Amino acid sequence: MNLEYIYYLLLSFVSSLIFMPMGFKIIQKFNIIDKPNHRKIHKKEILSGGGIVIFVGVLISFIFISYYQHLDTMNQVINVKGLFIYFMIGFSILFLMGLFDDRLNLKAKSKFFFQIIACLLFILLSDQFISFDFIFKNKVLSILMTLFFMLSVINAFNLIDGLDGLATGLSLISLISLSLVSYESMNYMIYPLVGAILAFMIKNSYPAKVFLGDSGSYILGYSLSVFIILAINLHPEIKGTFKISYMLLFISIPVIDVFYAFFRRIINRVNVFSADRKHLHHQLLNRGIKHKDAVFILYLIHFSLSLIFINII
Repeated sequence: MNLEYIYYLLLSFVSSLIFMPMGFKIIQKFNIIDKPNHRKIHKKEILSGGGIVIFVGVLISFIFISYYQHLDTMNQVINVKGLFIYFMIGFSILFLMGLFDDRLNLKAKSKFFFQIIACLLFILLSDQFISFDFIFKNKVLSILMTLFFMLSVINAFNLIDGLDGLATGLSLISLISLSLVSYESMNYMIYPLVGAILAFMIKNSYPAKVFLGDSGSYILGYSLSVFIILAINLHPEIKGTFKISYMLLFISIPVIDVFYAFFRRIINRVNVFSADRKHLHHQLLNRGIKHKDAVFILYLIHFSLSLIFINII
C-alpha cells in the first residue's frame, strides 16, 4: 500500500475522531434520535444521523488531497481531481438529504428524487457510467442502467443497516477489497472514506452509541456504487463484458438482502417499499443467534465472496 494512502486514511480517521463529540452535540441539538418500535432491534432511544461524522472526515481529507496532491498530473487515465469534485457533489446532496430524513422522515418520493439528482449529476458531470455495449450499443440506455444500479446500491445499504456496525463493517470490507483491484489513483478516493468509517465504528459497533442513520447509509451506498463504476471502467478485464456482474460480489450481502426483500414482497403481494422485520439479519436473530454473532456471520460471508472476486480477477 502506498504510504500516501495511509496518510489520508489517518487524516480522515483523526478528523472524524476529533469532530465526533461536536457532531454528537449537533445531533442532540436537532433531536435526531432513533426511537424503538416493533420493527427495530434496540429497546431505547439512540442518537442517529451519525453520517455527519463520516462526511466531515471525508470532506477534510479531500480538501487536503486537492490542495497538496498533484492529482491532475498523476496519470492520463482519469482526471482524479475532477472526479473528486463530481463525487463530492453527489456525496453532499445525499448526506444533507439523509440528515433531513433522519430528522423529519421525508416522504419516499422526495428521497427518491434527490437520490436520482445526486446520481445523475455524478454520471453526467464525470461521464462515468457502465457501458453495456455487449448487450446494446446505446449510451442513453447505459446511463439509465447505471442510474438504476446506483439507486439500487444506495437503497440496499439503507436496508441492511439494521444491526449495530453491520452496514459500516460491510462497507469497510467492500472498500478495502475494491482498493486491491482498482486503478491506483482511485485509492485517493477510497482510503479517506475507510479512515472515517473506522473512526465512526468505535461508537457504532455493538453496543452502538450512535447509528448511521440515512445520512450515513446513503453516502456509503453511493460511494460504493461510484467506486464500482470506476473500477469497471478502468479494468480492461471487466469493461464491456458480462464480467461486470462479478462486481456484485463486492457488495454481496446488501445485494442478496435487497433481492430477497423484493421477491419476498412480490410473492406475498405487499408493497415492495414496505418495511418489515424479515431481512437477513432479522432471520439470523430469529434463529436465536446473538446480535454480535449475527453481525460477524454476515461480515464473514461478505468477506468470503469479496475474496472470491479478487481471486477471479
